[in-house]
Amino acid sequence: MRKAIFLFLVLILRQVVMAQDVESLVKAKPVKWTGSVGSAISSQPKRGNALEGNPIHYAVFGNFTLSLFENFDLPLSFSYTRFGLNVEKPFYQFGMAPTYKWVKLHLGHSIMHFNNYTLSGHTFFGAGLELTPKKLRFAAMRGRLRNPVLLDALTGQALQQPQFGREGWGVKLGVGSQANFVDLMLFKAADRIESIANWQDSLYQQTILGLTGKFAPQENLLAGLSMRFTFFKRAIFNLEAGGSLFTADQSSTALAENIPLFTPRTSTTFKWAGKTSLSFPLGPFFLTTAYERIQPDYFSLGTYNLVNDQENITISPSGSLFKGRFTFGGMFGTSRNNLAGNRSETTRRIITNLNTVLAPKPQYSLNVSFSNFAFRQQAQAIVLNDSVLIRQVNKSLSIMPYYNILTDTSRQHSINAAYIRQQVEDLNPVTRDFGSMQTSMISGNYALNYNSGLQFSAGANHTSIKSALMQNTLTGLSLGLGKNIAKKGINVSLSTNVSHSRVDGVSDGLVANTGLMANMKLREKHQFRANLHWLSTSSKKFESFNDLIFQLGYTYVIR
Repeated sequence: MRKAIFLFLVLILRQVVMAQDVESLVKAKPVKWTGSVGSAISSQPKRGNALEGNPIHYAVFGNFTLSLFENFDLPLSFSYTRFGLNVEKPFYQFGMAPTYKWVKLHLGHSIMHFNNYTLSGHTFFGAGLELTPKKLRFAAMRGRLRNPVLLDALTGQALQQPQFGREGWGVKLGVGSQANFVDLMLFKAADRIESIANWQDSLYQQTILGLTGKFAPQENLLAGLSMRFTFFKRAIFNLEAGGSLFTADQSSTALAENIPLFTPRTSTTFKWAGKTSLSFPLGPFFLTTAYERIQPDYFSLGTYNLVNDQENITISPSGSLFKGRFTFGGMFGTSRNNLAGNRSETTRRIITNLNTVLAPKPQYSLNVSFSNFAFRQQAQAIVLNDSVLIRQVNKSLSIMPYYNILTDTSRQHSINAAYIRQQVEDLNPVTRDFGSMQTSMISGNYALNYNSGLQFSAGANHTSIKSALMQNTLTGLSLGLGKNIAKKGINVSLSTNVSHSRVDGVSDGLVANTGLMANMKLREKHQFRANLHWLSTSSKKFESFNDLIFQLGYTYVIR
């Protein structure tokens, strides 16, 4: 009966969709093929026991997309190599969301958003409706949230964790506009107990490998509130909140009967979560303060990635000075877990993130970014040894200047440099000797581009990696030369990079990489490519090798 009603609604709503999009459907092509087919042959380096036998690798491949009325795409791809034929089975989910004025329908597979703590980003198969006439805000959905996954009848095992089939429904009602609104919502999701037979058998429970706790059908009822108010045209207050009744086992003893929508049980818990923020101008600056708290064991079966047991306090300033020549943005705050105080440890984080851009002229600019994330665990419920507590500071600094020199209309010069430093500092007294690491990189590059298609580049770089086990530095030079003939569809380039390696202060030889690449396009459908690479290392501490690798390929584009 339920399937018949759903099919009837789909048939009626399809007429609305066809009436709305008849003009675009008439102009659209009913069937259209796009994609490409091609082949490639290449050599493979042979070192040790890798790729024993034929060092020549070949491939025939194809990627196709069948488009129906320019709205539904069906992808298909395959490849054939010396290892055999591989056909990638496409994953199809059909859905449509037609819109007419203030009416929006969701049919088939779709995604709807109530707020971050109730229904958000979860795919469902069913039907939904959104109405936004003037100040009214209404939304409703009903559908299947996931299919059941059963144990294999022969082996008694599943390729993935078995799961019950799950269905859900939700409704949201509000008033207001994008600048000022209040929304109330209700969402319920429940596993279908009958979707897995004999799930309560002890043998079935023991067969599920890696399961912690009891495998049981779940149920969830959530109520949510979202609001936004705008003051003085620029100050904005936001609030999102959710309350969750979550039952871990629908077979547990009921605590009450005849309660609408939900029956509380011995395995039912109530938790809440919320986030509030206030954004307001301060002269040329803009400041956003936010507070978020998600109680331990807060669950929503309408979201995929919701981390509970979290408290976050952040301040995010941003601004622009000197008529936009200097801009900045950042975030500063703290975060912690173990809100109930019943975990063996508490993890605290200090967040510092700042990004600035200085651009006095369009020809040159300076970008500076800095971040500092500190993690610290403290023993709480029980006394823990220092060796199991994480105390770590992650720092990152990047400085990137850029200078563009436009001498005339025929050529353009540019100079850019970068300094990047990343540091992981382990503060644990037991692990600090081998848990810390520092990486720094400095580079500079010069490029010259002519309107005729000739390109030249030269650069230098130095990379250093320091850890308790080893210190490795690479200092090198790079050169590049290219020619692009746009009218003939030809591009040829030659690049080389040679670096000197030092390990623990001792010279460890050279690392060289040289490549010659050529690409040609004929009539926008035929594409030819040829690449030749030479890789060489003369290391004393690591493996030394000399590899000459080539690749030839052809692709035919279907439009």
